[in-house]
Amino acid sequence: MQLNRELIAKCVQSEALESVHSLNLSKQNITDIAANAFDELVSLQSLDLSNNRLKTFTAEKLCARLKKLDLCDNEIRDVSFLSNFPAIERLSIAGNPLHTTDRLLIVAMLPNLTFLDGNDCSALREVISKLDLDIDKKIDAFWQKELSNALDSASFDCGNLESRLARLVRQNATDCPESAKKVLNYLLENKVKQKVEEEFKTLKARFNRKANETSNESDACSDQTVCSVCDTPSSEVCSKKREQEEHSIEGVKPKKRCFYIRKENSSFDYEAVLFIRCHSSQNNPYDSTTQIWKTAFEPKTRQSNGCNLVASCGGNIVCLIDCPTATVKKRYCDSNLSENFYCMAWTAIPSNGKSEDVILAVGGRERHIVLLHPDELICYCKFVAHDKDVNALLFHPKNPTWLFSASYDKTIKLWDIGKPTRHQAKVKLLRHVNAFNFLLQLVFSPEYDVLLAAGENGLTFWPNFSNEKREPQLGHVSFSKHKVIDGLAIFPENREFVAVKRSRSGVIDVINLKRLLDDFTTAPTRNKTSSFKETPFKSCYQFEYCESICDYMYLTVQQGLMVCGDNDGQLWLYDTSKIPFDDLEGSKKQPPDLVLKWPTINNPKLNDKKIVNEKQPVVINAVAVSPDLEFIVAATNINLVCLWKRSTDS
Repeated sequence: MQLNRELIAKCVQSEALESVHSLNLSKQNITDIAANAFDELVSLQSLDLSNNRLKTFTAEKLCARLKKLDLCDNEIRDVSFLSNFPAIERLSIAGNPLHTTDRLLIVAMLPNLTFLDGNDCSALREVISKLDLDIDKKIDAFWQKELSNALDSASFDCGNLESRLARLVRQNATDCPESAKKVLNYLLENKVKQKVEEEFKTLKARFNRKANETSNESDACSDQTVCSVCDTPSSEVCSKKREQEEHSIEGVKPKKRCFYIRKENSSFDYEAVLFIRCHSSQNNPYDSTTQIWKTAFEPKTRQSNGCNLVASCGGNIVCLIDCPTATVKKRYCDSNLSENFYCMAWTAIPSNGKSEDVILAVGGRERHIVLLHPDELICYCKFVAHDKDVNALLFHPKNPTWLFSASYDKTIKLWDIGKPTRHQAKVKLLRHVNAFNFLLQLVFSPEYDVLLAAGENGLTFWPNFSNEKREPQLGHVSFSKHKVIDGLAIFPENREFVAVKRSRSGVIDVINLKRLLDDFTTAPTRNKTSSFKETPFKSCYQFEYCESICDYMYLTVQQGLMVCGDNDGQLWLYDTSKIPFDDLEGSKKQPPDLVLKWPTINNPKLNDKKIVNEKQPVVINAVAVSPDLEFIVAATNINLVCLWKRSTDS
């Protein structure tokens, strides 16, 4: 039943609603409220809506003066609407499907609240006051540095500054109990916004005017014709783009070449070519929330040189993108809309003496591994692999049908997927090991027969992993700080060395596999009943990297080039041919040879609304480099696949 003026008049048995101070509407089976239901209740201070079926409560005319509200025994799951009622002093909301942490949030949202469900709010108010003070201290601690970074950027944006400052405070609030996380987010959002707007209102206006002038100048100077999807003169490519537009696949191109920091002797130079939105939830062109987690280039085969086709995964979608034409060739949408693919891996399986079958494996939140034929991008096999999210996949470099999978359930499994058929597959579990670590990435060294796993609790490894006669021993590299390992890659130039990225450490380390295994051999086991061994972390070389504030930004290594993104939309490029592998001890940190900054893009409008949210901070989740180093493809947190092409001058 809808609550309207007529029902209110019937309950109070009067048409003179302006004189009503207290109103009881309990047990009326009310499901929603008409927009003008309370317009005449100008004197109302106490309202009882208990024992109804309300999911929320909106009454704009009552917001400023309502002091007592009873919403007990309804169907309310979200209390955010209460922030519109700052005058409430007494609130009853028991009997709704709310979380216990919502009580603290309610007190934070209602500054005048003294009693909640009949209980004094003083104790809860003290908890909020302490949290409030802690947030103020953390904001002040990060303020000057973040302001300086914002002023040094190509254009000042208060929205980006607010987001970065809030993210820093949130990630450093390690002492905040789980029960107070909702309150932390609520207070933080309001405080950061207030801080930026109050102290820098004039500065914001000045920089925004400057940004608009620059944008207008760029638009005026440009003589390019931009189609609704991408600005390309090729009728053939535009035709393909129109086909993609029917599936809500949008591409945007940089307005100008991206800014970059470059060493004088750098041999690398890349230009941003096209940014493609092809993982949108329900084909929503404005979807900037779906994260793209991984990109990977198709391997070379006997019948194909590969190099040009790259796969990307995010949401419940996998895309195949042809880099030279910057077009999405194929798209796989999983039937499970709750799926979120986090990882992928390619393999080429010999089918006869002359050809190979290329297979793409993907995995994610719903615990499945999906095997795809890339020729038609159809699923020929799907199976439950773990008890929790599948976070990493890796095909064995010597046995192309062997697939490693790592999960948040702290286990690694080795599968034999067999030779692919169009209608069925025989998948066999070969090995199952416990890692005691929330796993994020895998690498395998056939030269040393060791499997390494990066995770949230450091680096775990198993020597002699292929020995089928005995269970492999577990080794763990201990760290005093920066324990989250979110980047792991073996250098093709010298496979004795592995790049290890410790999140938020400001560097990318290089470890020696031979030394690691020697230390493992001499290390004592943790106790008499366990084969678990702890080894110290020994970095033999380092690359300079930014002091990131985000986890899960994966690096990649190809012959001669290592690339890693950051939480500012930048790509850090390192010439790995310069690494003195024969004499690493005492070497200085190697700075990046090139840092590609996030470019200004032609942001097309659809129905008078820009497709890309330009105020949203950009995080590069993962990077892939083509084997010939011609293309770099990045996966971002804003639902864009970003394509860079090597300059012809380099």
